[in-house]
Amino acid sequence: GKARSRGVELETQMELTAGFSATFNYTYADSKIIANDLDPLSVGQQIGGVPRNRASVGFTYVSPRGWRVTPQFRWLQASFADNDHTLPVDAQHIVDLAASYSFSGSAEVFVRIENLFNQRYIADNSGFNPPLRGTPLSAFVGAKLSFR
Repeated sequence: GKARSRGVELETQMELTAGFSATFNYTYADSKIIANDLDPLSVGQQIGGVPRNRASVGFTYVSPRGWRVTPQFRWLQASFADNDHTLPVDAQHIVDLAASYSFSGSAEVFVRIENLFNQRYIADNSGFNPPLRGTPLSAFVGAKLSFR
């Protein structure tokens, strides 16, 4: 068989005001099957597992006292896990939150929360096993030390 993939990815980061910045990312993927002798019904379909559109936007605040806070919103368009488009994968609307505090140039503590509102969605649908849900609310806490 043959497939064709084309698209565009755009990303920008801008400073809004002192201490505030924004990041935006968008990906468009036109990935289609253009020939498939073993499965002619898949010809013209978006390749399984590749959402056509995805985007994210985040805002960061950095305080003069060492705090950094970044909420981020991620979106993936609904898609299909298979080339015949019989196994749906949900659209995903996920909010993440990251925060850190820098004690000095060499010590920092941080927390990152993924899927802050515990959204439930199908993230993978192989057809061999029951559909898999996306990662639920997850928190990561840590510290970074730099030795110079």
